[in-house]
Amino acid sequence: MELPTLPPLRFVNAGYSLDEADVAILGVPFDSTVSYRPGARFGPRGIREATWNLEDYILELDVNLATDIKISDCGDVDVIHGNLAKTIDQVETIVSALQKRKLAIGVLGGEHSMTYPVVKALSKKHDFGFIQFDAHFDLRDEYLGEKLSHATVMRRISEIINPENMVQIGIRSASIDEREFADKLGSHIFTMQQIEKLGIYKIAKNAVKIMKNMDFIYVNIDIDVLDPAFAPEVGCPEPGGLTTRQLLDAINVIGKIGIDSFDVVEVSPTYIGGITAVAAARVVFNILGTIAKNKS
Repeated sequence: MELPTLPPLRFVNAGYSLDEADVAILGVPFDSTVSYRPGARFGPRGIREATWNLEDYILELDVNLATDIKISDCGDVDVIHGNLAKTIDQVETIVSALQKRKLAIGVLGGEHSMTYPVVKALSKKHDFGFIQFDAHFDLRDEYLGEKLSHATVMRRISEIINPENMVQIGIRSASIDEREFADKLGSHIFTMQQIEKLGIYKIAKNAVKIMKNMDFIYVNIDIDVLDPAFAPEVGCPEPGGLTTRQLLDAINVIGKIGIDSFDVVEVSPTYIGGITAVAAARVVFNILGTIAKNKS
């Protein structure tokens, strides 16, 4: 007797075709430049799995993801482990094709370097606003001999979009070279010290002011922006970060002006139901909830 074939794991409620959908979910299971803790290639599956544990109804937003938004899960990009250049080309090609459908795109990582080809594809025709939640600047010019890696991704992105349209939130770790470069770059930086002093609502409202004239707003969430108490399963854990509640509150504020596309990266799950993947899934839910509210 043949065993039954299990269907591929997909994001919860993502049963719509691309022709019907408001949002396309895309996984990028790649972690070849990770320098400390490996495993981000399992992030897309971990996040998808965690979505099946969460309620469809988001109380704080009064949105039901089962009825108020149409989600299509496109599966995972066919990455080439060990070949960063070809993987980047694959991601950029697929995101460019999805963009033509004029729907929101949500990318599940995967290491942070994969944000680069997504932004490269989406930023070509827009006055592009970029909001990064991260523990690290990721502004090194090269790292371990590589010009593009998880540690240099924001440096490369700053070369293809206007740095004045970049907001960096939750920063608490940097090299001296990064600090000096950041001072010259012209991006808007909100460190953890500033968040502690001003509060997350004030910081999020400042980000909204910076983004108000943008045609397209992209939100990039490196899950290590959360303190390791809330997200221990990441590539480079850094103490002293946001709580999950602070991150959700920031998303809810920023989402009021419209999030056009997003990614959540650097989730490195080691078991089903880990708190990092669950936190990432909830962050994605809140982003989708704000998209649904703006749609209606």
